Formats: sequence, C-alpha cells, structure tokens
Amino acid sequence: MLAAKDLRPPRVREIAAALLLEPQAVERFLTRAERLGCVARVADNRFFLPNILARLAEIADQLADSSPDGTFTAAAFKERSGVGRNLTIQILEFLDKVGATRRLGDARIMLNGPEVFQSPALEDGVGEEYRVR
Repeated sequence: MLAAKDLRPPRVREIAAALLLEPQAVERFLTRAERLGCVARVADNRFFLPNILARLAEIADQLADSSPDGTFTAAAFKERSGVGRNLTIQILEFLDKVGATRRLGDARIMLNGPEVFQSPALEDGVGEEYRVR
C-alpha cells in the first residue's frame, strides 16, 4: 500500500481500514519498520518508502535545476508532484530535516540530491535512519 503509484501513500488510518486492523497496531508496526530503515515518517499520520522520497527529491532537484537562481517554491513543488498543499509542506519540511533541501524565505535550494535516500549514499551515516536494505 505504501508503494502507491502516485506520490501520496495512504494515511495510517486508511491502511488500518483496508487491512481491518486498529490504527494503533498499524502505527506500531510502521514505527518498527522505520527503526529498521524500511520507511520514513514524513508526517504524524504518513509513512513513505525511501524510493518514493527519492522520487520526490528528484522533483525538487529538477525544479531547482530549471530555475535561474537554483531555487524552487512550495507552489511549484506542489504543482509538479501532484500532492496536496498540506502534504507538500510536510514533505518539504522532511526534506529540510534530512538535509536534502534548505528553506530560504519562501523558496528552497537543494543541498543533496535524491541519492540521499539510497543505500550507497547512506554508508557515511548521512540520513542513516532512512536506509533501504
């Protein structure tokens, strides 16, 4: 279910409903999976697979590359990614937190590319908690 075709995995309660489980049980499972580096909690109610995060970081990277000053806005990211406004902000804040992007006023710059979410780039400890095994 987290490997959704779009870039917006379901919320914890949506996963729980589909699996006929209690949301707390699903959240506990996903929290354990996060500790193992299999998923990342991007928002209180949403977990992402590292390959989805890499795709989102790719979008940010493309937006920054196409801009004359190397920046991109949340609005441009929202439009290109197709995710909603609130989730866009949560994703961008997560990318800031893991060092992929940095906010500069109303814009962001890329610090590291999508490779921050792939195993080889994580061997030095950068973003270790989001490692793919």
